[in-house]
Amino acid sequence: MRDRGIQPHTETYNSILRLLDQLGQHETMFAILTDMDATGVAPDIETYNLLLHSTRFNDLDPNVILVRMDAAGVERNAITYQHLIISHIENQNLEMSLQLIDEMSSQGIQPTLHSVEQVVDLATRFNFARLAVDLAVAFEEESIRRLPPVSWMKMLACCAALHYVEGAEHCWAKGVVDGLASPDEGVCIDLLNVSARAGRPDLATDVIRVLTKIGVVLREHHLAPVLEAFMKSDRLKDALATLSLMRHHSIAPNETTTEPIFRHIIASVEEVDKAYYILEDLKNDGKAIDISAVNVVIRASVELDDLQRAVATYRECEKLGVIPTRDTYYYLLDACIKSQHQALGEKLYEQMKQAGLKPDSEGLERMIMLSLTQSPYEEAFYYLEEMKSKTSDVPARVYEAIIRKCVVSFDPRWKVAAEEMQQRGYTLSSKLLRFISKGDDAETEEPASDFPVPGPTSESRHAEQPWGGT
Repeated sequence: MRDRGIQPHTETYNSILRLLDQLGQHETMFAILTDMDATGVAPDIETYNLLLHSTRFNDLDPNVILVRMDAAGVERNAITYQHLIISHIENQNLEMSLQLIDEMSSQGIQPTLHSVEQVVDLATRFNFARLAVDLAVAFEEESIRRLPPVSWMKMLACCAALHYVEGAEHCWAKGVVDGLASPDEGVCIDLLNVSARAGRPDLATDVIRVLTKIGVVLREHHLAPVLEAFMKSDRLKDALATLSLMRHHSIAPNETTTEPIFRHIIASVEEVDKAYYILEDLKNDGKAIDISAVNVVIRASVELDDLQRAVATYRECEKLGVIPTRDTYYYLLDACIKSQHQALGEKLYEQMKQAGLKPDSEGLERMIMLSLTQSPYEEAFYYLEEMKSKTSDVPARVYEAIIRKCVVSFDPRWKVAAEEMQQRGYTLSSKLLRFISKGDDAETEEPASDFPVPGPTSESRHAEQPWGGT
């Protein structure tokens, strides 16, 4: 062009700069600027932006370009700031990136989509969930462009991990509902935990929908948070129905699963009754009732020292279409122990065995404790022998309870129990030894409850007494 006397113009130089940029010849690009100065061609904004981009790959300080721009009176645009922001992002400098975003806002320049994506990504990597979400929301409010679902999914994972529920809900709507992206199971579990803590059952149920969609086999740790979320939002009926849903997915709800319901209904007997009436309503609606739902009502009745209500609920099991489990009977035995009602306890114990539920060591321990509420308490020794025949691991608390009962009853058999306890490797605590020697902490026995129980009273069922009589 020079040989023919043709003067290159700015676009000519910009074309050469773009080509050098594509070829990775970034060291050569600044020489083009020198040539432009020599020929008197004024660089434009594109020239400076291309040179700024090259500074990410060479040793040239971006400020050199910025000074030239300011001296030439060329105003920065969104691409200029994009190159500066990306440079700071690559250096993990979130603060400077945000300062540039603020500077753009003050000058009325809207950041590019790529700039915002990169800043949001760095913010989530630094666990600034709220900052990332606020920046993304502000960008979309002012721009017609939208962040891609992948950016919202990154923010979603960050919000879930940090228990930022408002941000999680917004990111879920933008990334999953609108963007049709699918989070992995780990993110979903975090979201379920967030939903449970914040009482967001709608979010929790939608997460379950997505888990099912991506082929995850539902387990207790997936559905238990849904139940807790229902309880946090005071939706007891939905929480009780969730127990049946869990059973439908071959998940056996346990005491830990029903703990949120239990904590809610032990507030008063009215809440216990409300829970029971909900079970009746569910049954009348043709919905299946899970035995764990009945058990939690019984357990709450026991906690409120309402033996009559606990037994009445137990007697409605057939009407509700459920079969009592071992836990059902154990909660009722706990109530009998608290009320010192041995006759009822013996009857329930027999009903449990008739139902084909063989008592384990926990059941035998309860029968021992129930017997020790009485005087005489010979049955306790026979249950102890039965426990020893079933397991070699008799808890120390069982021996301690027997020892304490014998001591306050002036029964010398405490020595046999203490010796056997030591033979099993247990050590008599200093508190127990003081109790034995001085009778400290001795408790006054209370009379048995007057709760009416049909049928014969409990009598000794054994011909021999291996521990001897009192």
